[in-house]
Amino acid sequence: MTTDGSLTDAGGVLQLDDLQRAAGFRHGFETRQGRLADAVAGPVARLRQVHGAAVRRLPAAASEQQPFFAAALGSRPEGDALITDLPGVTVAVAVADCLPILIADPRAGAVAAVHGGWRGIAGGVLEAAIGALGSAFGSRPADLLLGIGPAIGPCCFEVGEEVIGALAARGYGEIARVAAGGRQPGSAGPARPHCDLASVAVAIAVDAGVPPGQIATAGLCTRCNSDWLWSYRRDGERAGRMLCGISRL
Repeated sequence: MTTDGSLTDAGGVLQLDDLQRAAGFRHGFETRQGRLADAVAGPVARLRQVHGAAVRRLPAAASEQQPFFAAALGSRPEGDALITDLPGVTVAVAVADCLPILIADPRAGAVAAVHGGWRGIAGGVLEAAIGALGSAFGSRPADLLLGIGPAIGPCCFEVGEEVIGALAARGYGEIARVAAGGRQPGSAGPARPHCDLASVAVAIAVDAGVPPGQIATAGLCTRCNSDWLWSYRRDGERAGRMLCGISRL
C-alpha cells in the first residue's frame, strides 16, 4: 500500500524525508544516540500513556499547559495521542516497540503524535486522532501527512491469537496476520503468528481518508536493531524509551 520512506539520521534522531519536506514543521524519532529536543522546536509536551485511545489537545493557555511538560510521569494527563496547532511546541510520545505515528496538516497548521501499541490501534487511537484534528482545527484527512517511525516489525512481533482477533474484529485480521515462522529465542511450544502492526495502521489511515501517497513508514524493526533502538521485547524492564515528536514552527 505504501513503501518505506527514506530516512535521514540527524545526530541520532531519525527523520522521514517525506515528512521532513513539509514546510513549517520539524519532527524526529529518537534512537539510543540522540535527543528529540535537539531536532524539534520548543518544549516537548507528553502524556501518561496507557495503551488506550484517548486523544488530548494541548491547551492554548500557558497556565494550563504545565502538566503536559511535567517531568514526573504520574503528573501528566492520561492519553495516547496529543494534538496541537500551537507553534513552537512539540507533541511527543515515548516508545520501545510500539508504533510512533506523527501527523502534520500543512493546510491547518496542526500536528499530532500518536502512541500505537496493538491495544491502542485495535481500540481506535489512530482514527480518533485523525478525527480530533478535524474537530479541533478543521483538518481534512486528504491534507494530512503521516509518518510511522521505527517499531517492532512482523519479523519479530510474535503474538497470541487474542492480538490477531482484536485487529480482526476491526476488519484488519488478514493484514495483521503474518505466517508463523521460527520461534523467538526463549519461546516455548509451537510457533505463533506474527503481526504486521504498521500495515494495519496504514490501512486504518487510508480508510480514514489519508491518501496512501502521503503516508511514509520507517520500515525499521526495533528488536532487530536493538543495538541502537530500544526494544522492550528484547530488553524487557531494562529497556529505555525513545521520544518521537513533531512541532509546528
